[in-house]
Amino acid sequence: HTYTEHPEAWYDVTAGTGSITYLQNESSVLLDTGGTGSGASAVRQSHLYHPYQPGTGNLIEMTIVMGDVGKANVRRRWGYFDDDNGIFFELDGTTLYAVIRSSAADGSSAVDTRVAQADFSDNKLDGSSTRPFTWNPLNMNLMWFDYQWLGAGKVRMGMITEWGEKRVGHTFENANNLTQVYMRTGTLPIRLEVTNTGIASGNSQMRFACATVKALGNISRNTT
Repeated sequence: HTYTEHPEAWYDVTAGTGSITYLQNESSVLLDTGGTGSGASAVRQSHLYHPYQPGTGNLIEMTIVMGDVGKANVRRRWGYFDDDNGIFFELDGTTLYAVIRSSAADGSSAVDTRVAQADFSDNKLDGSSTRPFTWNPLNMNLMWFDYQWLGAGKVRMGMITEWGEKRVGHTFENANNLTQVYMRTGTLPIRLEVTNTGIASGNSQMRFACATVKALGNISRNTT
């Protein structure tokens, strides 16, 4: 977002007092509920559904910062997802969750499987783990997600420390644990949301600077 908010690449939706504003001096886009009313929201989703190749994985990295540490009746989400499927972090009130969304059960009704920060499998990201890292929502942070799909692959979600080290927050171990695919597809968009789920104590914001999706391999085809 150094020179533009890239309207050709993103699909923006707002409701109520919600707004999405380009901050050129910060090379960022600001998502803001704009008020306290229930239902106010701002959603930014990439037009591109980033291709998944069977047998490889994707790595998603994105840079965001919150406008506060979280508040009641406000939900923020960021990651690699749409209305039906995906993987993302969610700050609901003041609680951080790792989430997998899936419509695999019936093809239409999305189900979110949430794991609270206190129950993260690898690193709590609150300074209490063996290799401590404390997430500060008020500071700009590098978030990352990687996944195998293949229907039953592993999903990891984490953050990058100030020393440039990846910390795995939570791992979803799907193989031999589910009776169906963990989500319907691995081809998904980047998405961010800020939503008032009830009457909030003030407006709520999230600033988004950058994102990338990297293919962790390539399938070669011999055409000779």
